[in-house]
Amino acid sequence: MFSIFSSGYLFFMAASGMITYFFFHFLYLFVFSFFTFLFFTFLFFTFLFFTFLFFTFLFFIFLPDSGFFSVRRP
Repeated sequence: MFSIFSSGYLFFMAASGMITYFFFHFLYLFVFSFFTFLFFTFLFFTFLFFTFLFFTFLFFIFLPDSGFFSVRRP
């Protein structure tokens, strides 16, 4: 008499499910985590760039008013 429990069908279904699970598990670990790292690296350097831009504009706006370029004459 045919039995689904003794035919090995459940074993192959479980094995294929585990193969699929570990495939996407390692795909996430090695691919999507790398893209996440690239994304946050891009955000970090974008933040650094705009911070540099902000202080550069502050420097060139307020430095001429500070008397740095004026020469003291006796």
